[in-house]
Amino acid sequence: MGIIRFIGKVIALLLLVVFLAVLPVTVWTFNIGQALLDPDTYQHVLQSRTLYRGVLPALLPRMMNNLQDSPDAPSDAEYAEQVFANLTQEDWQTIIGLLMPAPWLKQQMQNNLDSFFEWVEGPEIRPRLALDLTEFKRRLRGQEGREVVEVVVSSWPTCSESEMEQMQRVLMLGSEVAGPLPTCQPASSLEYQALIEGLGQAIALTADELPDQVSLNQALSRSISPEETASWLTAKLVIRVVRRVAYLIFLLPLVLLLLIEIVVVRSLRSLLKWFGWALFLGGLLSLSLPIDLLILALRQTALRRQILFLITELITQASQSILLQGGIITLAGLVCLVVASLITAMQGRQGRVRQAEGTGGAV
Repeated sequence: MGIIRFIGKVIALLLLVVFLAVLPVTVWTFNIGQALLDPDTYQHVLQSRTLYRGVLPALLPRMMNNLQDSPDAPSDAEYAEQVFANLTQEDWQTIIGLLMPAPWLKQQMQNNLDSFFEWVEGPEIRPRLALDLTEFKRRLRGQEGREVVEVVVSSWPTCSESEMEQMQRVLMLGSEVAGPLPTCQPASSLEYQALIEGLGQAIALTADELPDQVSLNQALSRSISPEETASWLTAKLVIRVVRRVAYLIFLLPLVLLLLIEIVVVRSLRSLLKWFGWALFLGGLLSLSLPIDLLILALRQTALRRQILFLITELITQASQSILLQGGIITLAGLVCLVVASLITAMQGRQGRVRQAEGTGGAV
């Protein structure tokens, strides 16, 4: 019997360890999943300064640096990377503010979020996700576009004599000159202004060639095959099911508690002790997610750190539920431990009384 009880305790301890790993993940997954499927969550993200001053200024340079590695990269991708190579994060913040101000970005994101959630609950086969570039094009053609050109040119190094000669030929003769415009800054103010004017006109022409609306994914704008139709409908079904039966995820930690009870529990006191420690420690671990993310973020590169900060802000939308559920679980575990201690103390007093009565009777 002793060996069987020992083996039972070992198995119960292993189940307890698994429970302590599963319970926090279950609480986080449920609440974050609910937050991700709640439109109000994204309203909070759209108000976040981290998105506009951290994530986007860090993400755009990375996208430009990786542009030439893309299989669909245009022939002048390498030159485009040189154009923006010297911009700082503050420069990117300025460019984003000029061409993609927060109100415009918020409106575009809000429109696409509305389209996504309408797709989830509606009859459409796939969501209609697109960007309205009308305001973006207007800014490229206007004073904002000129200011962007000045920010970019100001980041270039001073031209050498050969680069200056090449730039003068390009500015005077345009496309008749072989080779791109040198990415350098003229020393002369007149040539600097000529460069700004020439680039401003080039940007305005580029803006005229852009469509008024562009799909966020080319796959969403072309005809759809039967296989893709099935995939989209399956994805919609999964999202709907997750929104409605997400509570079933809590069955997993519950099953682990029941297994612990079957393996090792032989009395009410034992049940309260095992369940008490499991719930108390699991509840405390469930409360640690924001701290864990903050520590993880501090060890990452700039872009990953900003993204993790944004995720942390997103999780704050679910943090109230996480804190509430984690607090209830921790409190329930503490109550179980207190009751188990009271039962132990009561049994101890009863044992001492019986021992005293037995001693008195023997005398």
